[in-house]
Amino acid sequence: MNKISLKKITKILFGTITVLVFFMLISLFYLLSKHESDGSLINYAGRQRMLSQHITKICLQVSQTKTSNAEHLKNLKISLNQFSKTHNELLLNNGSFDEKKNSKEINKLLKKLCSPYDTLFLNATKIANNEHYSNLQISAILDSETKFLPLMNKIVYQYEKENNNKIKVIKITTFLSGFIIIFILFLQIRFIISPIINQNLKVNLELISSNEETKLQNDILTETEKIVLENYRDLTILNDKNEKQKIELQKAHNNIMGSINYAKKIQEALLTSNVLISSYFSGGHFVLFMPKETISGDFYYVNKFTNHLVFAVADCTGHGVPGAFITILGITYLHEIVRETEINSPGVALNILREKIKGIFKTFGSNNNNGLDIALSIINIKTHELEFAGAYNPLWIIRNNELIEIKANRNPIGFYPKEKPFDSNIIQLEDSDKIYAFSDGYKDQFNNKDRKFGNKKFRELIIESSNSPMEEQNKILIERLDRWQGSIPQIDDITIVGLEYKIEHRQLTGIRN
Repeated sequence: MNKISLKKITKILFGTITVLVFFMLISLFYLLSKHESDGSLINYAGRQRMLSQHITKICLQVSQTKTSNAEHLKNLKISLNQFSKTHNELLLNNGSFDEKKNSKEINKLLKKLCSPYDTLFLNATKIANNEHYSNLQISAILDSETKFLPLMNKIVYQYEKENNNKIKVIKITTFLSGFIIIFILFLQIRFIISPIINQNLKVNLELISSNEETKLQNDILTETEKIVLENYRDLTILNDKNEKQKIELQKAHNNIMGSINYAKKIQEALLTSNVLISSYFSGGHFVLFMPKETISGDFYYVNKFTNHLVFAVADCTGHGVPGAFITILGITYLHEIVRETEINSPGVALNILREKIKGIFKTFGSNNNNGLDIALSIINIKTHELEFAGAYNPLWIIRNNELIEIKANRNPIGFYPKEKPFDSNIIQLEDSDKIYAFSDGYKDQFNNKDRKFGNKKFRELIIESSNSPMEEQNKILIERLDRWQGSIPQIDDITIVGLEYKIEHRQLTGIRN
């Protein structure tokens, strides 16, 4: 009875701390996400507008000058070099302007900017290199400039519009401070300065008749000046407080980023090391693990107990900090199921895992829909049978250049309106079978044409690369993703685990703790 009570208390404490830390971090991230970004793009825009006009002017001078154009051509080449360098910094992220944080609208405008830029740059370069020109070239340059300048203005306008929306929260403090200052000034005008002005008028009218009253009013003015000076000092103190708030906000940012980087180290420590995986699968393996942010909402797990190998790839709800919380629960509970119960049926293991995930939220009276999708496999190394169960995520096996798919149940690990028990499927492994488990991040990635990579291309890529060694497959997958993705930001966590199964006579003992 004491053990049961202690276990319940531990779960409640663990869940309480988890929820409190989760909401604390979310609140801090919300405040941090509203910090004011710089206006580097405005500097790029001003430089590009000036250079495009200068280049057009020189080209017109070359076309209108009948004598030697050596000096004009020299200036034209210098201007083209600066024009190209600034354009590349703008598009290739070498400057302080971060394209990955742009909206789709800005990215579309940047793409439209390339066409008039290319036309202007190519025609001006031809003139600069061979001193030959034609009316068509000059006309193309003038036309490109008329398109280039409005597009650059639209980009600056859109950037300022979006940036203003982002900094509203941070500016609340400044707005409130300004409101207080204005309110204080209003009180000064209403109750101090206005009466003084009225009093001064009265004094001026009575100066002729009373020198003593004039002296008295001068004393009053002197006291008033002291009050105004004191109020000015108060305003200076308020400005100093605003500067201190900015410094404190930067410190908070640094502390949060330090915490996130430390959380990344903790998450990496919970994931199975490559050295340990290599000791389980002598045929080779690769792990493609690419979090969307610093920490991931995906995880992978490899372990052994008695004569069984267990491995899994899971995709938790969300990514970044929220997703990472679920990964900690998933890894902890999955390891507990494997270590303490030694269940060799993945379907039973997933049923238990679902109840544990639901239980942590029920403890606090919630039916939260957070959870995870997972592909879980257990291999009997004596019989070479692989037993699989999945929540949405399937398992792929490549044998003789053919892909065998073991489908998963269409139920998540978590609350679901129509829950069904997870099914286990058994397949007899053969020597050199290649086994793949993955999340959906790779096939859901968009390209520059707003198209997903898709399940069909992903299947073809796995089959095509399966003839290469495992380490080489990892490089092929990364290179193909880079080509497909281009300048489009990564939209989700990506995890792919590939294993080559070798039938060997060996004895596995013990379990990882």
